[in-house]
Parts: sequence; structure tokens; C-alpha cells
Amino acid sequence: QNNKLYLSQNPQALNLILSAKRQVKTIPRFQDAIANLPKFNILDFYLNHELFKPQDLSGVAGLFESINQKLGVTVGALRSSDLGLVFSTYTNESSQTNTGFPVTRTKYNPTIPEYLNDNQLVFFSGVNVAERLNKLVDNRDLAAEILSYLNSYNLSPEALRIVTKILNAEFAISYDNEKNLSLLFKKLNPVLKSRAKEELSRLAAYFNPVKKPYKLEDGTQAQVLTPAEDYEPESILPNTFQFNLESLDTNIYLGQNVPKNLDYISTSLNPFMTLSSSGQLLSENKFFAESMNALLPIADEVLYLNKEFIYPYFKLVADPDDIPNLMTTSNFFNDGIQTVTLMAW
Repeated sequence: QNNKLYLSQNPQALNLILSAKRQVKTIPRFQDAIANLPKFNILDFYLNHELFKPQDLSGVAGLFESINQKLGVTVGALRSSDLGLVFSTYTNESSQTNTGFPVTRTKYNPTIPEYLNDNQLVFFSGVNVAERLNKLVDNRDLAAEILSYLNSYNLSPEALRIVTKILNAEFAISYDNEKNLSLLFKKLNPVLKSRAKEELSRLAAYFNPVKKPYKLEDGTQAQVLTPAEDYEPESILPNTFQFNLESLDTNIYLGQNVPKNLDYISTSLNPFMTLSSSGQLLSENKFFAESMNALLPIADEVLYLNKEFIYPYFKLVADPDDIPNLMTTSNFFNDGIQTVTLMAW
């Protein structure tokens, strides 16, 4: 057909394509989505979410399935630019729903990269993320599911309130080349700061279990592990507390108002760039800065992956120089979701 080459491991799939009486380009949902992408691309991509059959999934898989049920068609296009390769996608709403997508009230204007060292392998940041996610999965009781998960780690419902507050302001999740994982966020008010400390103490108590006697139904004496009582973190620096997670053989730290207007929960004592730190800021990284400058106007959230993080997954088939740095952004409109991914070598 039209000098095109079709490849598939399933002969039936090829027969369906070659015998199709209706072309994809005539589908209204496809026409709507493709109108939002640039033309003259190296590669085009098409995915019809409505052909996926709903499954009764739980956990993270169920969350993705709930989101997928709200989606109609995704089209993508790969093109070259002065900065590298750009892969753009646009996803519209399913024809079975008519609620629109959650549009953020506050535009993303990042400040956290100005305080981070340039040794970040992964950096995800955004604003109003909890609000958007809750609206995307309005067909399930997400709060109840999260509360059940938090409760399994000895956390109270207050933890959900704190997490929601953090994710609806500017926040970032980072992972650096020293294997430190950090949650960085706008400083909490005094009440929530105190409660965050209490919740982390509850979490530490879970990972510092104590043995208590327990009698089985047949009268046999046994022991059961329960969270430690009255766990108190260690204050090691002004406004900084250390929580020992003995079962995981690690510590986490709660730092408050360091630097100004920012708090953190991290496996690093201080994940922020200090005057004694060597290297440059993440915001000064050439690829990061150029990508943010190009993509920020169309971003509600940003994901940055350093090629050092990506390479181990491809080391059997690629050399380090073959792997690009990657930044992807998403932007929510009432009638669709746009993503733009920049890859640069």
C-alpha cells in the first residue's frame, strides 16, 4: 500500500492493516490529536487507548489503568532541532468521558534547581501534581487507597494531608550520583512541620521494631514484632533531625528552612548546594539550562534523566556516547495533554 513496508510478528495483524476499509487518519480522535503536532517529522507514532480492555488491577497498575480509561488517542512525532531530537505527543480525552483534563491553576516556575548540585541523575519537579492526579483518577477512591498503604507503614491520615500539601506546591524528587534520594519542597507552616516530624518518627518506629509476647489460639507463647514506642529522632544540626531506619540500615533526614523557603526529606544530611560544595548548580548545567529555557513555557511538570542514569539499562547494546541526556515535560489543557521530550548527546 503506497510503497509502505509493514512489519509484524503476527500475520493476523498484518491482514487487518492491509484489508482495513477505514484508515487511521479518518478517525475523528486521531484528526483532533494530530492537529496539535508539528508536520514534516522523522517518525510518527499512534496509540489508541480505547482499544485497551479495562482490567481489575490494584496498586500502581490499577492507577495507570484508571488513567488509561480517561484517554482517547495519543499521537507522537519525532523531529530534529538545534538542541537535539524532539519527541512530541498529544493525547486527547476518551469518547466515553466528557469531563476534560485538569488544568493547573498555577504555572510551574521552578526555583529548586538553583539550590541543587549538578550531580543529579534524576530530577522530577512540578506544581499542583496531587490535584491533577486526583482529577485524572476520579473513577476511584485514591485517598482511601493511599491511606491504606500509609497505614501499613504505621503512618496516620495526617501523613496524606502533608504529602498533598507538598505535591500541590513546588516540589522536586531527586536522585544523585552518590545514591541519595531526596524530596525537596516549599517550607511547611509550623503546624505541618511539627506533624511531619511526628509522622517520620512513626515511620522510623516501624523500621525499629521490638519483640512483644503473643499467645496463639492453642495457648502457645510466641513473639510478634511491633513498631517501637515513643521513638524520638536525633537533632544533629539546627532545624535538622535524623531518623534511623534500622531494618533498612539507613538514615533519613528532615531539614527545615535550609536554604530559605525550602525543606527536605532525604537520605543525605544536606542535599542542597552549600558554599563549601564543589561543582556547579543544576540550574547551570548546559543541557539542563538550555532544555528548561526551551521547554518551561509549555511545562506543568519536568523530568530530567542524566545519561549516566540511563546507560546501565542499555549497556549491553550501546556505548556510553550513544546515550543522550533527556528532559521531558507535560502540559495539561482542558481538551488534551501535551508532552515534549528533548534528547541531546
